Amino acid sequence: MGDRDELKPSKRNSGGDNSEGNKIKVETSEVEKLLKEGKIDEALKIAGKGDIGLLNKVGIGFAEKEKFPHALNLFNRILEIDSKETIGYYNRGLVYNLQKNYQEAIADYTKAIELDPKYADAYNNRGTVYAEQKQLQKAIEDFNKTIKLDLKFPESYYNRGLVYYEQKQFQKAIADYTKAIELDPKDAETCYNRGLVYYEQKQFQKAIADYTKAIELDPKFSEAYNDRGNVYSDLKKYQKAIEDYNRAINLNLEYADAYNSLGFVYFKQQEFQKAIENFTKSIELDPKEELGYSNRGESYYEFGKEENTNKYLKKSKRDLEEAIRLNSEFGEAHNLLGIISAELGDTKEAGDCFEKAIKYEPNNPKFHRNLIKLETGSGKKTRDWWTWWFGGSIIKKLFAGGLIFISMFGICIAMFRNLICGCSIDISIVFLIICLLVLLVFPEIRSVNAGSVGLEKWSSTPQVHVSVSASELISSGSSPSGFKN
Repeated sequence: MGDRDELKPSKRNSGGDNSEGNKIKVETSEVEKLLKEGKIDEALKIAGKGDIGLLNKVGIGFAEKEKFPHALNLFNRILEIDSKETIGYYNRGLVYNLQKNYQEAIADYTKAIELDPKYADAYNNRGTVYAEQKQLQKAIEDFNKTIKLDLKFPESYYNRGLVYYEQKQFQKAIADYTKAIELDPKDAETCYNRGLVYYEQKQFQKAIADYTKAIELDPKFSEAYNDRGNVYSDLKKYQKAIEDYNRAINLNLEYADAYNSLGFVYFKQQEFQKAIENFTKSIELDPKEELGYSNRGESYYEFGKEENTNKYLKKSKRDLEEAIRLNSEFGEAHNLLGIISAELGDTKEAGDCFEKAIKYEPNNPKFHRNLIKLETGSGKKTRDWWTWWFGGSIIKKLFAGGLIFISMFGICIAMFRNLICGCSIDISIVFLIICLLVLLVFPEIRSVNAGSVGLEKWSSTPQVHVSVSASELISSGSSPSGFKN
């Protein structure tokens, strides 16, 4: 994943710069030339005379080269010269933000706001820091303040939209993204993120339209190709999905999510070898992502069934164990691992797996049914013989229903004969006993040889990543383009 989803610091030269009148035009021109040529140290020699405007420019140059200690030194010098220089606090705050020194960043943005209460850019950037820290209500308050000060501030609409997305307030997120697009119609990232919200709401055609617009604005937008592919996949337009995933990979050869998505489509088409190849590539690129292992594990499992061999079960088991090691609360992985353990004959481990799946997803009835079936298949007493018969196929239901009807009919005949003839035992009673034994004992006999037959695998098959999740949207760092001249 790239930096497409990051919060946006201010990019405009609005407010807070009180040093422009101090600049010497010749020196300014020379410093700007040196900075363009990347000769920051030479620019510093000129700026070192103490002019705030020149020091600020060189500080920004260092920051853009990610030489943050040098940048901080220059912004500190500005504040030593003039402790009320708003731009010094603002730019130093942005350096702290880039270094993830969030408390220092908040302190500097707050000081800039105290010195200039109408400093919209400072409110916006402080809001991005609060969002990074998951203080979402404070972030919204700062973005609201920014918008109140400047109704035509696209970055704050965009950023507030990200926070609403994090809070799953999707309609508000769409409204903010739409406003940001109105103010800046050439911003590919905003179109893309609105597409993410539409995807969450399963408004697939609108999502496709936004992803397509993002691609038109930025033809190298690999995430937009990947996520448009996800929509096509959900719509079962697999060839279009494959084309988009391949475009995303061509643009970014290290795009693990795109390989995972491509593997998912091949799995859906039962091309298990291709699925395994792509999941393997995804794992190589992102070995700490559990989905790659769980998806490859299920592919091995299905491929083994297709080839009618158990040799892939152990490979599948290893992958699922690794997925669980990376995410111990992965209920679906525990469930499939339980199925594989049962097929390998380790019913104790299978039972433990199903119990863990239930622990982490207690409302999933599939996991409960698998545990019951496993206990039946292990030769343990079934919890419910009625469920064995009447929870199964139509043939089992008809057969069991017929036995019950015959049993009841036999009881009636026996009672009638007893009353009329005084007979205590006859053939009808024997037949009744046989029917009852079949009903009660046959499930136990059948279960001894059943093993894991009928255990339910996960319902959704392998899982696919949207390029950017809600948590990732908020966790990315800001860009140095927010510095103020």
